[in-house]
Amino acid sequence: MVNDPSVSDSETLGQFLHRHRTDKGLDLSDVAEQTKIPLITLKAMEDGEYRALPADAFARGFFSIYARLLEVDVDHVLECYINERDSNQKNRKKTMQTPSMLGEAVSPMAERPAFSPISLMGFSLVVFILLVTGVCWYFSWNPARFLSNQLRSFGHMPSIEQSNESKSVTPPPAPVKENSVSPSPYHQSADKNTATTSTTTWKYTLIAEFQEATKATVVVDEDFPDEMNFTAGQTYEWHPKQSMTLTLPADTKTRLSLNGVIIPLPKPVGGFITVSIPDSVPK
Repeated sequence: MVNDPSVSDSETLGQFLHRHRTDKGLDLSDVAEQTKIPLITLKAMEDGEYRALPADAFARGFFSIYARLLEVDVDHVLECYINERDSNQKNRKKTMQTPSMLGEAVSPMAERPAFSPISLMGFSLVVFILLVTGVCWYFSWNPARFLSNQLRSFGHMPSIEQSNESKSVTPPPAPVKENSVSPSPYHQSADKNTATTSTTTWKYTLIAEFQEATKATVVVDEDFPDEMNFTAGQTYEWHPKQSMTLTLPADTKTRLSLNGVIIPLPKPVGGFITVSIPDSVPK
């Protein structure tokens, strides 16, 4: 690997990576295809959008892979990444409002309104009761007497179940033929004994057997990175259509099999192991 000069004060790490990428005549899509890093992640790395990157451990792995492709010093790139990340966090804290400023902005909103929702609901309820009372008095209608008459008439109504039972007629039993045998519900004719089995054929099948608790980053078919946590003894299976990248810790003891063939783990780079499909397909 070529030791590249340090990033100058006039350019950021993203500009440094962009300059070396353009010098090699590579587009972001070319880098994404060769490194299996999602295109949106590569754009965030060159734009310095560190908040859009995944967890710090996986972001360092992505910067290491990118630096190896550009043939620049991996340690230098990681050092610049950590410095710029910490600097952005400090600047973000400085731009936050102080508690006194927040109190001044919130104080007008915290004033108690002239009418609370509970008082408005109580006033509306009183108006409604007065309105109903006036209507009943005007039409000389007593709601209590009306409800009493309805309940009294309901008590004298005949039961619907009793009326239905009185109308139900039990049909006479059907005559039983001698020497008749009812077919068994488990019987199956000879022409229905043949069963068909539908199987699904996958282009790639990656199975991981985790020997210890492991945290991994998975990118399937250039989708967004997915950070997953696995427990000891857990087995997981993926079926990518075109490509897949699995990033594991360097000291992992995970066993991988691709399309039914056990594949060896590649050498760690930047403290992580990256398995890429279709590059890892057994020949």
